[in-house]
Amino acid sequence: MEIRDCVAMVTGGASGLGEATVRDLVAHGGRAAILDMVEENGNRLAAELGKNAIFVKTDVTNEASVREAVNRTLSSFGGFQVV
Repeated sequence: MEIRDCVAMVTGGASGLGEATVRDLVAHGGRAAILDMVEENGNRLAAELGKNAIFVKTDVTNEASVREAVNRTLSSFGGFQVV
């Protein structure tokens, strides 16, 4: 799979394996929506990675929260290919 120009929504993206995934995607030319509950980590990571990453506070157990994350990803990046 070609990562360049790919948009991914990464749950748990503000730390651990999720953060590593976000960093790798962006390093290879992709863009990432960082979905997590930990605002401090998510905002820090998004700021560090710049225009190719956004943070969306998301509770994956709540349908409305996930819907908001999808909508923010769509408005920021125009679509997504990977979750």
